[in-house]
Amino acid sequence: MENRIIGNTALVSFLNKLVDADKMPTAVLLAGPAMVGKATILESIAKRIICTERTVCGKCAGCLVGVGNHPDVLRLGPSEEESLRKGISNLLKRIYQKPVLGNKLIVFLENIDEFHWASSPLLLKVLEDAPTFVIFFLTAENLDAVLPTIRSRSMVRLVSPIDQKTFKEELSQRFAVGEMHELPQAGEVSPSSQTGVNGVDLIDQIVSLAGGRPGLALRLFGDSELREKYKSWRANLSNMSDKTIGERSQFAETIEKAGDGKEVINLLQSLLRDRVAEVAMTEKEHIANSKNFFGTIRRSREATAMFKANIPQRLVLEYVFFNQ
Repeated sequence: MENRIIGNTALVSFLNKLVDADKMPTAVLLAGPAMVGKATILESIAKRIICTERTVCGKCAGCLVGVGNHPDVLRLGPSEEESLRKGISNLLKRIYQKPVLGNKLIVFLENIDEFHWASSPLLLKVLEDAPTFVIFFLTAENLDAVLPTIRSRSMVRLVSPIDQKTFKEELSQRFAVGEMHELPQAGEVSPSSQTGVNGVDLIDQIVSLAGGRPGLALRLFGDSELREKYKSWRANLSNMSDKTIGERSQFAETIEKAGDGKEVINLLQSLLRDRVAEVAMTEKEHIANSKNFFGTIRRSREATAMFKANIPQRLVLEYVFFNQ
């Protein structure tokens, strides 16, 4: 699919206007939940920047090479402290070298909230000392975990999950014009589907499972096994209050063995966001009286931080599940 951006039209339009006016700031930081589209948005902007026509013409040297292999596009993500420090040191040397094909050097720093704290002085030096032709594209899931000094040197924008109505409309439109080639037409069965649903029903399933996260939706479209796994997780999470402690512990153990703890917590957070939106519209008083509702929201957020601190998945999951 060539145009993978779903939703976030105002943000994409704003960033495109900055490219057109040649006023892109030194650093852009997009923050939001996993698979909500942060990196995809920045990739689309990078394609325009490396294109000599600023239009993704598909003909110039920048477009033909592409973002993935472009010599003027660098990437650095979280890793062990020693290798991260080495990567930042190499980056500090590279940013002083002029771009090879264009007039901008783009540096992707993904999941910067997971960078080891010891790398902070070097990272700040990179941001502060970079020449004017360098643009930094940063992403983070937890904005609060990003150093204030880095946030202050960046243009920060939040990328939120897409509401279900808009999400369904956009996915249905793409399906209707054939952008999602692997989907069956209404009334037909997908060869890769184990559930035998048609295309329209499948879109409804994806919308309910993806929680407004386009990146997850695209994964679910092409993987029937993953869809079944998410459906099972959702059923367990939705009925957690009816389960015994033993059943909750068994669910946590199963998730830990598969290494899926972070995805399960992300799904739980999506379900909680949907519940907040639903109740806010229909039962304002009920949400205030829901036993442990806000406590579950708080613990799910704490779980994300606990995973990053390398606390065993089962302990984290039981902390969340046992208190529901």
